[in-house]
Amino acid sequence: MDLSTHRPIDLLPERTSEALAAWLKAHPGVQWISRDRSGDYARGASEGAPEAQQIVDRWHLFKNWREVLQRVIGRLHASLKQRQIASGGSPQPRYKLKRSSSEIAASQASRLRRLACYEAVVELDQRGESIAGIADQLHISPTTVRKYVYAGAFPERKYTWHGKRQIEPYIPSLLKRVQEGCEHAGVLWREIKEQGFPGG
Repeated sequence: MDLSTHRPIDLLPERTSEALAAWLKAHPGVQWISRDRSGDYARGASEGAPEAQQIVDRWHLFKNWREVLQRVIGRLHASLKQRQIASGGSPQPRYKLKRSSSEIAASQASRLRRLACYEAVVELDQRGESIAGIADQLHISPTTVRKYVYAGAFPERKYTWHGKRQIEPYIPSLLKRVQEGCEHAGVLWREIKEQGFPGG
């Protein structure tokens, strides 16, 4: 993209440092390179236009800031919760409505999978593996690896219940139709849509 016109000027054949370096060498005179956090782009920019100033693009700047803020708040969450309890307050319940046994079992299974993944990430990080290397080995995104590496402790998920669900009034109708043999989600959605359901 041309930073001054905000228009695309070319499309690279692949996302590699070699492709970027070759393009920059073929188009000399680039003074500024705004890029994401990709190591390939950093290497390609350094090789193809070593005199150009590399800067982080605005979207990734805010993304970096948000991720750091989430990590800091995540680390402080447990101590803030304890302070609230010590001062006589009570933390908000995670659920205002009782969850079914199948929901609880699914939640516990999901937590165990995430915990195992977190422990694997921490172990590989302690061995000196790179974030990209860990992501490749465990088949997860680098963002997840980065979140786990900097978390300081296993990041528990926070469940918040925001009152009555939109679908609540239509559940009896849905159950009746399923018992009658209709299991096509599109058909069920159209039927409750006709009854006034506002959701997607």
